[in-house]
Amino acid sequence: MLNLSFNYYPIYVKNILASDIEKISMMLNSDDSIACIIESDSISTDKLRLRFLEYYISDDDFFLKVLYRSEIIGLIKGRVCTENSTAWISSFYIKNNHRRRGIAKFIYHEIESIVFNKYGISNMYVSTTPYNHNELLFWNNLGYRVNRVVNDFYEYYDRKLPMVMLNKKINIILY
Repeated sequence: MLNLSFNYYPIYVKNILASDIEKISMMLNSDDSIACIIESDSISTDKLRLRFLEYYISDDDFFLKVLYRSEIIGLIKGRVCTENSTAWISSFYIKNNHRRRGIAKFIYHEIESIVFNKYGISNMYVSTTPYNHNELLFWNNLGYRVNRVVNDFYEYYDRKLPMVMLNKKINIILY
């Protein structure tokens, strides 16, 4: 497990603890805007526990909670691969009532800076569906571009949806 923790009051980004899983599940299930998540079972407590265990035993994974003051308002999960200088963000979520305030953008830039400076990562990857326009716009505004599309990747009720993989080459400018 990697520690990418940082803070800039009132925002704190810290490693998720086993004791946080129930609170995170409640946060995700209480947010009406989460209806656009493709795999509905991805917000179950059991699935979160499984993701926590994967992170806990892996040397390359990070799983972070985002706090605004002391309230959990988001989560970020990903993996760093120093062998090929890449990082993959598999989950990046901020509660609906904390969006459009620059919090997600600030957090993303801090994570990008940490993985670049601490681990030498120069390529970032994320994925979404072509139907999640707000998420595509968010990543596009951060400099991500479509890398490839994998058809029939996500299962959504009785339909199969494509996955859009996006990537970004990190260019940290030092002044």
